[in-house]
Amino acid sequence: MQSIESLRHACPERAGFQITRKNGHPQHTFLHFFGSVELLVDGKVIRTAPHACILYPAGEPQFFHSPEPLTHDWIHFSGDLSDATFLGIFPNTVYYPTQPKRITQLTKELEAEFYGALPSREHMLALKLEELWITLRRAIDGALAEPVSDSLASRLHHLRTEMLLHPDEKWTIAGLSKAACLSESRFYSVYRSYFGNSPIGDLITARMDTACNMLIGTDAPVSRIAKQLGYANITHFTRQFKAHFGLSPTAFRNGKT
Repeated sequence: MQSIESLRHACPERAGFQITRKNGHPQHTFLHFFGSVELLVDGKVIRTAPHACILYPAGEPQFFHSPEPLTHDWIHFSGDLSDATFLGIFPNTVYYPTQPKRITQLTKELEAEFYGALPSREHMLALKLEELWITLRRAIDGALAEPVSDSLASRLHHLRTEMLLHPDEKWTIAGLSKAACLSESRFYSVYRSYFGNSPIGDLITARMDTACNMLIGTDAPVSRIAKQLGYANITHFTRQFKAHFGLSPTAFRNGKT
């Protein structure tokens, strides 16, 4: 298990700030630079673009220099590096996450936990550090949800709640996108990125969950359940149910009774 020794988020330094550690640091070091810096990578000094991240193993020579005022996140930690490398974060490699603010936010959360005294502190720190590696990996791959404004997030949550509470209604991308004040293509893209599923995928899941409850808890014919959930014909409903659960509605009901 990895254990944090010290850290800071959005730590400011004056112009010309430089770190030179010929024998490295006693602990592993994770760095995220907000601006461009001169950075030692595998024995060579390179000039990075803004928001470079690097992981130095303990004892690995370190060097970075910033001609301009510097802001950076940094973490010193001990333990096995395999947790990070298993997730695809390798030492002495420069990464550029697509959403660097997420990295800073997680470092901030780690800092608050580290200097706090809540129960299970060490366990939470280990979990949060693992979350940082996963978030960094996803940010590198561009797999994180794109940021949205608070007002748009509120509209998206409201629409999703209404859709999941009333899966029987005839929801359409056109209607949902209009309510969200977005074009259809933009709505579909933002919704999928934000919730990790398409709006139609969410709707089908909600309908299937409701169908399960109705099949188990009522004696209503399958045709009536399909109609109540907004399906124009039982064949379409049966096809989707079987694709979702691997059983027909009738077989599902018989297996539960």
